[in-house]
Amino acid sequence: MGTARDLSCTLGFLALCLSLLTVELFFQWGISRELPFVAWGRSFSPMESSLLLAATHALLVALLLGVAWYRQKRTPGPCLNGFYFLLPLAAATMSIIGVLGVLLALGLYLEFAKSAPPFDQWYASLFPEHQSSAAMELMERLDVQGDTARTVLTPFMDILAYGSQSQQQTMIAKMSRHFQPTFAPVLREAVNHPDNSVRVQAASAISHLESRFMRTTMELEHLATAKHLQWNEMQRLGRHYDDFAFTGLLDPLREAENRRQAIAWYRRCLEERPNDFQTATALGRTLVRSGALAEAAEFFSNLIAQGNNDHSIITWTMETLYKLKRHDELNRLAEKHRHTFVGDESWMLSLRDAVDLWSGWYNGDGLHRVHLFSFLTLEQRTSLAQSASIIEFRRGTTIVRQGDGGDILYVILSGVVAILLTNPDGRNVEVGHLGEGHYFGEMSLLTGAPRQADVVVLTETSRVMEIPPTAILPLIRERSDFLNAIAREIASRQIQREALVNGRLLDDDPQRLTERFREIRGQIQQFLGLT
Repeated sequence: MGTARDLSCTLGFLALCLSLLTVELFFQWGISRELPFVAWGRSFSPMESSLLLAATHALLVALLLGVAWYRQKRTPGPCLNGFYFLLPLAAATMSIIGVLGVLLALGLYLEFAKSAPPFDQWYASLFPEHQSSAAMELMERLDVQGDTARTVLTPFMDILAYGSQSQQQTMIAKMSRHFQPTFAPVLREAVNHPDNSVRVQAASAISHLESRFMRTTMELEHLATAKHLQWNEMQRLGRHYDDFAFTGLLDPLREAENRRQAIAWYRRCLEERPNDFQTATALGRTLVRSGALAEAAEFFSNLIAQGNNDHSIITWTMETLYKLKRHDELNRLAEKHRHTFVGDESWMLSLRDAVDLWSGWYNGDGLHRVHLFSFLTLEQRTSLAQSASIIEFRRGTTIVRQGDGGDILYVILSGVVAILLTNPDGRNVEVGHLGEGHYFGEMSLLTGAPRQADVVVLTETSRVMEIPPTAILPLIRERSDFLNAIAREIASRQIQREALVNGRLLDDDPQRLTERFREIRGQIQQFLGLT
């Protein structure tokens, strides 16, 4: 269908060109021979005939332009519309030579159109939109992670170093379209890439980002001078300057001005909303990165005094105190707020290591990452670690089996294990995974019950600490808070596993959890001989 339509367009245009060429030849012949022209019962002189032919030629050119305009409006798709505009212009300026030139251009166009890709396809090859690749998958994962400050860009650097050309181009294109400040190191590295196409594309992306930044800056500054800004508009200005203040994509003077502007707009936002947590964090972070450390330390100190104890505020305060070499204050801050750093995310684990180190809680035994042991003192954890043994298991190893007896508490120091239950009809059901900082085997240890599930290693290796009952039971007898924490954890796990085995949704019922907690705590107290 499309081929037949293209052939029809080409034949129609060729017929028009040949007709115009015939008319042009007649005009040229008449003018060159200076023949008199007879019309409407009178005879025109050679001069008058030439003027009449010229006027007729101009009218013909105008008619061709009208045809081209009409086709542009009415004909769907290109269908040589550009050539229809070119033909009257060429005929008007160069007469027969112009028409011959258009015919030559049409021939070349038809010849190269056989192998040349369309413009849209060529452009898409420079900035591929939907190409499936490792870079694209990484980019999509990056888009949904939320806080880009925690994003690890190592995989992108690896693709830049070892990926194929198409993967590298896909990655740069995606970063250009969805730019975030954390992408800047990858783009700067790509500018020095040995592949010319990657290097040029990275430079083009940076140029595009600079242009977009300047365009947005001018729009926002015009908005700021044109009217009284709302709070969200002031915050948008601060974030805009902040985003480009530390990327290294702009020249140093412009980045310094961006830092100054970001701080100024953040301050204006806090004047209207002093308790806005996100803006306060952004201002403090910008002060630290700008080198205003003493001012940043005072600012963060005031935030903490007002009750802002989020882990991000604590982290930036610790970094500020470290750079100021105020280590005593850093130690006290880490010890006081260590409990706020909870969670199993990889970025949180690394933060927790640093906080534990400065608080004096970290002693290298791996137990500092287990929330259960936060109830213990450093000396008690050290005693546990000294009594325990560390064993490395390989992938597929079953550490404990459902139905077996045992009284060892296992703490995972590295790797991931799967928890498998055998339901009443004999099928194995995977009810969850446990990773670094988690533990298992507590039910058998504390109640004497047989093992309730199989635990199988999923990763290449898994390092597990085995804590004997002689080390941990005395601590449970001494510390009621420790016992309560274990009982509550057992109750929560049992409810989750029962829901999975029975194929129903987890019922988040606080009363049910409390009842199960009391039941398990009673079993532990009875087993240990506690009142």
